[in-house]
Amino acid sequence: MKKNIFLILVSMSIHCSAEQGRVENYIPPSTEERNSIIWTSNEKFPNGKEWAFENDFSFYRYVDILKKFNKETAYILYDINKQAIAIAFEDFIYVNRIFFSDVNRKDFLKIIEKYLDWELIAKKNKETLEKDIGEVGFYCLWSQKNGDSHLSSEQKMKISFLSQNKDYHQLVLMFPTVSSERNDYISHKPETIYLDKSNVLALKSIFDDASIGKVLQKIIQTQKAEEEKYK
Repeated sequence: MKKNIFLILVSMSIHCSAEQGRVENYIPPSTEERNSIIWTSNEKFPNGKEWAFENDFSFYRYVDILKKFNKETAYILYDINKQAIAIAFEDFIYVNRIFFSDVNRKDFLKIIEKYLDWELIAKKNKETLEKDIGEVGFYCLWSQKNGDSHLSSEQKMKISFLSQNKDYHQLVLMFPTVSSERNDYISHKPETIYLDKSNVLALKSIFDDASIGKVLQKIIQTQKAEEEKYK
């Protein structure tokens, strides 16, 4: 199942490249000064693409009809051109890519730190808490399987602390309804993501400056080695 979802996400990434005139050309360019220390000076990977998948993490999705949480897998997409990192996951109908610009990524890391602080306090005091921590900017690229892709403008996700009991506290990512930049009549609401502490720690590591730099270097070196094979 995990492999199948990854293949779908890669397939949709290829589809977006093939549909460059319809999708990638209107992904907002980064207005941030290039941070070459983290994102390298490359604006494309050696294979000529701006995107690459590497890493994954687990999260939970609440299935209302079953009245239970399902454990799912999300994949990490690196956009070296836009200096953006994305969480890519599939729901019943759509493939979702939630992009964080470099500034929004750093804001998200601050929220994670606050969650970890609150989680320690709640556990120590044997308390439950349901409280908003803050908001973080994102833009969403979504598509139906083998269908057209649509991109939103930058929006704000709400991030909350949610105690399931006195010992189990989650970080919750809630997304607004987003509209296509090209057609206001096309809209989409990504499903809420629930993260437990282990999931949060995994994301914290993935979103860290040093981690991104290492991953990009690994991708670049791997792709260069593949290119050199047949020269």
